Amino acid sequence: MAEQNRVVLYGMWASPFAKRIHLALKIKGIPFEYVEEDLQNKSPDLLKFNPVYKKVPVLVHNGRSICESAIIFEYIEERVELTLKIKGIPFDYVEEDFLNKSPELLKLNPVYRKVPVLVHNGRSICESAIISEYIEEVWNNNGPSLLPQDPYKRSQIQFWADFVQNQRVELALKIKGIPFEYVEEDFLNKSPELLKFNPVYKKVPVLVHNGRSICESAIIFEYIEEVWNDNGPSLLPQDPYKRSQVRFWADFVQNQVHIFYTIIGVLDLYCSSGQYTLLGE
Repeated sequence: MAEQNRVVLYGMWASPFAKRIHLALKIKGIPFEYVEEDLQNKSPDLLKFNPVYKKVPVLVHNGRSICESAIIFEYIEERVELTLKIKGIPFDYVEEDFLNKSPELLKLNPVYRKVPVLVHNGRSICESAIISEYIEEVWNNNGPSLLPQDPYKRSQIQFWADFVQNQRVELALKIKGIPFEYVEEDFLNKSPELLKFNPVYKKVPVLVHNGRSICESAIIFEYIEEVWNDNGPSLLPQDPYKRSQVRFWADFVQNQVHIFYTIIGVLDLYCSSGQYTLLGE
């Protein structure tokens, strides 16, 4: 089973595209092997798995290769599906139409009305990070472990996932040319202000405007666009259909859609000393 679900990434240290995939796999909590390639002396395996472009990155899953970073990124975005496969758990997959959601989806996830949703023994579990932790806890004896056992390391996983989300809002404010103050939070010792402004989720990012707080990065992002629509370039297209497509893809790649090369090195250094992987929503 381990060999069947083997995941191998072929990359090169200076390639931002390979780094992006490397980081995505860590955030997704997917165990993988990394093979460093010398582009001046390409390996037979690289030429075999990517005979057309003969370049990195290449992801090999179950002996089958996926090439081109954008395509690989979409492939591994199916985190829940891939997690189930890695753990060797049989499951049925139902494809949803984002613009015409099924009654089953609306019933099983009446709050957020979005995928992914895992239904186990007739009960639904929503939000990919929560689903992944559920899979790990319920089927902890199946396949490789997806999360570290050490509580501190688990807390660091959530910290870095939240960090990536926070960068998306900061970038939007900078693009719109909006002056703002930034308050750094300690994930293990949350400030009274954070708990006051986000009493439900108690996490970043939180935007405070005129004393009122807006939480959740996707909601903050749209708030910035609506309130400061005359500032800088538009963050969302004017056409309603195109807006729906932007929202779809932003949701689909929730916490990796704009991976910042400035944090890749930090995360790589952080993870290089251990055998655990990163997971986040």
